[in-house]
Amino acid sequence: GGQTVANAAIVPVGQDGYIDLAIAGGPARLIADVYGYFTPNGASAYVPAFPYRLFDSRQTPNGALPAGYTYLIGAAPDITDFESGVSAFTAAVINTTVTRTTAGGYLTVFPDTSDLGNQPLTVPPTSTLNFTPNATVADLALPALPQDVTADFYNGSSGPLQLIVDVSGYFIAG
Repeated sequence: GGQTVANAAIVPVGQDGYIDLAIAGGPARLIADVYGYFTPNGASAYVPAFPYRLFDSRQTPNGALPAGYTYLIGAAPDITDFESGVSAFTAAVINTTVTRTTAGGYLTVFPDTSDLGNQPLTVPPTSTLNFTPNATVADLALPALPQDVTADFYNGSSGPLQLIVDVSGYFIAG
């Protein structure tokens, strides 16, 4: 009770085009954000990876992610389709963890498109995970990856936090 909790789920869409959302254990407010979808003839395939730590702000010179700022992180190895010169990676399967939070807020993980056609960075109005002060919270994220295979991690709180990103797989074109 009294908590804001985020969770990722991959759910099938019913024949009527809808999904069912249910709450057990009493009244609650529910927010559902749709990040994408799979199709039967999708252009990408899931490839599991031996889990590895991609990023840990506790181990970097820049340190904690400041309030209202974004870390841009290369989310996949540099593998391209040599014929087209385009990255083979279309999405990453990552676990994001925030720790040493100094204020309540949220983290948003999204594909970086700020350098594609000189577009400004636009943070989507969604959250990947929510946290309270002095919390450690983790959640799954599946950000689509643009051609430069980068993802943005936005700190939507009024205080700094430590960010940890672990990879467990990718979606690749083909």
